[in-house]
Amino acid sequence: MPAKILYLVLMVFSVMYFGCVGNDSQTSSKVLADNYKYSFFDTSGNSFIEGKMKLLASGERLTGEYTVDTSFGDRPSGFSSLPGILSGNINTKEMAVFLNLNPKIADNNIFVYASLVQDSLNGYWVQSTMVGIKAKGDFRAVKIKQP
Repeated sequence: MPAKILYLVLMVFSVMYFGCVGNDSQTSSKVLADNYKYSFFDTSGNSFIEGKMKLLASGERLTGEYTVDTSFGDRPSGFSSLPGILSGNINTKEMAVFLNLNPKIADNNIFVYASLVQDSLNGYWVQSTMVGIKAKGDFRAVKIKQP
């Protein structure tokens, strides 16, 4: 009889323990999902596009939408046909983010590679074409504080 009680107590604690640990991707996704103000920079460090994006997360998958609020001077041709939707993923162990800013096409696309650090995404973007990388620069996005 005491062995059965001990077994039952161990089983209950095991279920409680494993039910509370292990799903870091859900926590990371919730931290990442939010509204951001973003900027794209050229190789000289000049901002050429600024706007807002909304990231939605489900596990390690990302979706969302974005708007271009301000465009400064010349910009790479890949930015002219962006539809305002995005997809991507997050590596929850490294808090690394990949965003595809035109998920419906493969050529002349903009990809963002960034790391989530506190309330911001910091990294770089590339314009990818069938022949390789055509342009690149820095990318930054900061969470928009809600009042």
